[in-house]
Amino acid sequence: MIQIKTQKLAGRRFEAWKERAAKARQKLLDEWKATGQPPTEFNPQIWRTLKEEFLLEIHTSKCAYCEGKIVGLADLHVEHYRPKGMVTVRTDELDQKTRQIINHPGYFWLAYEWYNLILSCPYCNTSHATENQKKRIKHPGKLNEFRITGQRVNQPCKDPEKWFEELQDEDPLLLHPYFDKPEEHIAFDDNGVPYPKKGSQKGRETIIVCNLEREELNQARRRARDCNLHQALNNLFEGREIGDTLDGAFSLWLTQCVKSYVQKMNETFPTDE
Repeated sequence: MIQIKTQKLAGRRFEAWKERAAKARQKLLDEWKATGQPPTEFNPQIWRTLKEEFLLEIHTSKCAYCEGKIVGLADLHVEHYRPKGMVTVRTDELDQKTRQIINHPGYFWLAYEWYNLILSCPYCNTSHATENQKKRIKHPGKLNEFRITGQRVNQPCKDPEKWFEELQDEDPLLLHPYFDKPEEHIAFDDNGVPYPKKGSQKGRETIIVCNLEREELNQARRRARDCNLHQALNNLFEGREIGDTLDGAFSLWLTQCVKSYVQKMNETFPTDE
């Protein structure tokens, strides 16, 4: 997981998108005010436009949670960080399957807010199954899971400009790829398996909820590590700098792997001064 840079969400095209999203947002608020019930129908074209014109670029076509490279547009979900329809919470700290629906309308008022919309692969976002040691393991994916440690916001205030600020008191456990620094919360062992850095509760929550320790990802990390080691050795043999690729928790791990391996190589085969 890496921190997504959002500086490119700017300019006339983005302002035009925000204006369109604001109109769709007002329609939801009017429906809520008229019926007293949270809206259940949304305009997916708003999300599709944001994805195709902006999110694909700032996410570099990768899942915001697992960093998996996504080839086809159909494989990308515009994921709502705070779920728009209902909210579930795990009743067991370490068991992702024990989820219950809480008394909350869902964050429907955030359905079209850019800071609540990120790209996610279907494995992190929805129910899926993975294989580990020839055992098929089911996982529900993130879906509507959203635990917090603070006071939950159950309805929006009148001024949309203040929504983002009032949400800060919730203190979510799930890492946000726009505003958190994942490298401070998630680290990897020698086999590429993620674990909460320094016991980070947010790191643990994100790993569990998005199933970031699924074996397919661990294998992909090891392949990336071996590829980077191979490139580092080629650079050494050709007299070039190893180079750093620091950009998030996974890249930090890759860089550390390379440096550690090269250090061992130098200790084993010291060069003449």
